[in-house]
Amino acid sequence: MLTLLIGLALLAQDTAPRQFDLACIGTAWERPTGGTGSPAQYRFRIDLDANRWCEGECTRIAEIKSVTTDRYVLTDDEYRSRTMRTVNSSWIDRVTGKHSEFNLVSGSLVQGSRREAQCERAPFSGMPQPRL
Repeated sequence: MLTLLIGLALLAQDTAPRQFDLACIGTAWERPTGGTGSPAQYRFRIDLDANRWCEGECTRIAEIKSVTTDRYVLTDDEYRSRTMRTVNSSWIDRVTGKHSEFNLVSGSLVQGSRREAQCERAPFSGMPQPRL
């Protein structure tokens, strides 16, 4: 009986869509911390088979940074120089559907943005085909 249950669980994992959109509704802030946010709606296209993702009209297709049991990590980058630091992080919680994004540029001035939204799985609208 246990073997049957494990087999059914594995089969359910294999049949989960590996290409899908995520329709997100939430809030965007023009500063990395504090401030008043604005309503935000956006959509991601996720292709786990190709390890690619894009947003909106998909003018830029990027590689998914990592997929874990609890997160789709879209970006997680940090760049440092002697005078500046840039941080870009974006992930979706696979259990709750919450998207979190944080962008920061610090140097002589600190600038950045952040977004938080609840995302729902939607039918895959496809990735744009390369023109060249």
